[in-house]
Amino acid sequence: MSRQTVALSLLLLAIVIIPSGAFGFTHPAYAADSPATSFTFAAGGDIGTPNQGAAEVSLSYLAATNPDFFLALGDLSYDRSVTGGMWCNEFKDQYNHIEIIAGAHDTGEFPPNATDSTRSYEKFVNNCPFSSPNGARIQLSPNCPAPESCYGREYYFDYPNTNSPLARFMMISPGVFNITGGCSAPCSIPHAGQTCNVQNEALYNCWPYVRGDPHYEWVNDTINDARNYYPSIRWIIVGMHKPCLSAGKENCSIGPGIFNLLLAQNVDLILQGNDHAYERSKQLALGNGTCNAIPYITDPGKNNSFVAYNSDCVVDRGSNGFYKPHVGTALVIQGNMGLGNDVDETSKYPYNAVESPYFARLMGNNTLGFGHGFVKFTVSAIEVHVQTVFTGTVQDEFRITQPPVPSFSWSPFNATVGDTVTFTASVLGGLEPYSYSWDFGDGSPVTGPIVQHVFSNSREYAVTLTLVNSLMESRTAQRIVAVGSWNAVVNCSPVQTTIEEIIGPKGITRNSTDPNSIGADYTGGGFQLVPNLQYNPQSPANPTSWPFYKRAVNLPPSCSYGRIPAFVELRNVGVRSISSSGDCSKYFDVSNGGTPYPNGLQRCVTAFNLENWNYTVCPTCYMHRVYAYIDRDWNASGHAPQSAPTRGERIDVQGFIYWEYSSVTAFWHSFSGWELLVTGWRVSQQNQTQPPNSPPPRPSKASALVIYVGLAASFVATFLGVFVLGTFYERRKRRSGSQRENHVSDLNPEAAREV
Repeated sequence: MSRQTVALSLLLLAIVIIPSGAFGFTHPAYAADSPATSFTFAAGGDIGTPNQGAAEVSLSYLAATNPDFFLALGDLSYDRSVTGGMWCNEFKDQYNHIEIIAGAHDTGEFPPNATDSTRSYEKFVNNCPFSSPNGARIQLSPNCPAPESCYGREYYFDYPNTNSPLARFMMISPGVFNITGGCSAPCSIPHAGQTCNVQNEALYNCWPYVRGDPHYEWVNDTINDARNYYPSIRWIIVGMHKPCLSAGKENCSIGPGIFNLLLAQNVDLILQGNDHAYERSKQLALGNGTCNAIPYITDPGKNNSFVAYNSDCVVDRGSNGFYKPHVGTALVIQGNMGLGNDVDETSKYPYNAVESPYFARLMGNNTLGFGHGFVKFTVSAIEVHVQTVFTGTVQDEFRITQPPVPSFSWSPFNATVGDTVTFTASVLGGLEPYSYSWDFGDGSPVTGPIVQHVFSNSREYAVTLTLVNSLMESRTAQRIVAVGSWNAVVNCSPVQTTIEEIIGPKGITRNSTDPNSIGADYTGGGFQLVPNLQYNPQSPANPTSWPFYKRAVNLPPSCSYGRIPAFVELRNVGVRSISSSGDCSKYFDVSNGGTPYPNGLQRCVTAFNLENWNYTVCPTCYMHRVYAYIDRDWNASGHAPQSAPTRGERIDVQGFIYWEYSSVTAFWHSFSGWELLVTGWRVSQQNQTQPPNSPPPRPSKASALVIYVGLAASFVATFLGVFVLGTFYERRKRRSGSQRENHVSDLNPEAAREV
């Protein structure tokens, strides 16, 4: 079903810190024992319909990343026909642990006839209730008039729900109009950027969060409560929909009062949406030099509020990738899960461009490599590790932690057995001299800032660098180094296998009128990434979801799922039925940004069958073939093979296991869903008379010409040492026709049907 988605004055504000207890907090019996090791959460806003377009892809990434919980930062839907139960059900169909806060499009800030405003936030509250995976207790603000609940509007929770929580999460709603549904007619603001204040709060049913009002004081008291009564809480994290600072297009619609309070309290992170971009601030704090408050600009023509730049408000520029804890606040604006707008655009948004020096990293529609997605946070007692999960090539990563901060890189990135791999350590902060010790996961420790190592087996190694500075402060960094991949950006070790092991021995008749339509049933396959399906000839297993999307360029599949390998290598297999005339386009898929291909050229899927060349006569052949697939987006990224293998050629090939549910009745797909998503191939180095698929000794590398498919190598070159292979879960039943692969035409049926 198709649905439409989507006068400068410096105010030196006195920030009054009110003692904890003013709002009658109760204190659960948390003890000051050892905190939990770590947990993960994600955050993002401005989502849209969960099963359409960029929102669907972002949600797929979220499901595969599988954080402990997700903070939805408002503007959940832009379609008033998709709200409440429908929206929540579609979202939770892929990922369940969502905690929400109100957005302007959710509450009714826009005219009643606006189709992009749901105006029914209570339906989201009722259908997306607080859902902590470990039973964390939500504490509601007392400031919502009965019978309204403050969930989704103003609440906090401590996480994890142990005797020693690590973090307090506060969700608030400054500047959001009609926040409790009591707005008087016509219930719409006069112009974009209208701020909530004491004079209009009754008219627009909004909360101004100014000093002295109950919402402002509740925030202040909740912060003090965490610090005074819970020694294990290391981090204060505040989420809301609207921002104050923005290098995109939004003004300070939350007002300076609450923003200055959060800076004065040195909360660790502020998470916001509304601006359809990614913006990571420098670390900000008050009380340095002339920065007693954020400088506030008022435009009398529009009553819009913006912020002037004051370098004294910046305590850390963030260019080195880490901030020290508890000395300032970092903002993360992430409102591009479903939509996008420009950033740092002087001609369109001059006031916002003035604010851009407050930010360390920006990404908008006008950024090369823009993508949709969310931000992932890994929280421990000693650090918060922040990583973006975007569909484009632009990514960001930073830490809030005490120095020293070690990291390392290695070359070659795609090492094979016998390669000499050089490891180079780097460190941020701390006091020299440093000592470096390395553990390569194979019992061969060494010391030094630059070391070399030779791996003897094709597998994954957990390489650990331990750094100690002159104060005897010790920190570690660990990365997984995969040995054996031919592709520079696939950090996985291939499992050598055979076609027969991939597809399995269980044959099943796909067409009752065609006795020759016997293909491999899913339940016999050796790489069942979707588990627990049972063999049933009357209703064959045919998983309609898979742990990753075959068209992903920038977040390729993971190496394994549930300990089942996903990346394999076949040797000495035959090639037949090559076609590149089917699925074609001039544009990247929406999951990869939706932009035109380089030079406006059309690219097509290259598809062919791989076969055990002892079984070339069909229908017997169908149980000895697997469909191979090189995606057009991979090709357009500039790193796909310049030429496909030749029909009749015998090759070695690496790739990811996939099940294409829509092709199980196609003879050209061997009446089975099994596919190999090719990442690299080479002319077979094996004796051509040797039985196919048998694992020979590794050939001499000097004779191997490797043709590989790259997955965003430019990204790896830019972010080497940061890149983490991601995954996402594809809801293929619901993909629109423009995004769905046309598998029926991937191969010429006349060329493919060989019996």
